[in-house]
Amino acid sequence: MRSRLGNHRRLARADGTFAFAMALASVVYGNSARIPVGEMHRFLEMRITVQNAAFAGLFILMWAYCFETLGLYRSEHHGVLRELARIAVGCTLMTAVLVLYLISAQTTGPTARIAVLFFSCSVVYEGLRVFGSRWIAAQDPQLVVILGSGKRAAKAWRCIP
Repeated sequence: MRSRLGNHRRLARADGTFAFAMALASVVYGNSARIPVGEMHRFLEMRITVQNAAFAGLFILMWAYCFETLGLYRSEHHGVLRELARIAVGCTLMTAVLVLYLISAQTTGPTARIAVLFFSCSVVYEGLRVFGSRWIAAQDPQLVVILGSGKRAAKAWRCIP
């Protein structure tokens, strides 16, 4: 049975993993004023728990599902404003997930600062990923291989400039 993520499954996982790395970096940076100099390793050691590891896996899966549902892994073009709106909606939803987790885990850090930082980073990252990948895909191919000899292959051959 095919996955809901289809051919973009690896991209979605990598994207979710990078998003979680951004969330972790936002939490660390948000708490940087409270961490004594040279004690960063202890800050992270105290926070590696089963609950946080489970959230990491769930966050990666939710990110992939959210952005796949919003159509941000597809190569269709819907206009810049519509794409930006989808990116903003996805990043807002995932920021809300992060904030809800931070509140439910009863963290004492600056949740609002972390949320703003994560939202900003995720919007910039997703914008670069979506528009960068579309720009790369729009470039002229240097090499084309047409497999087959039927109607589709003949049509593809005629479409090559």
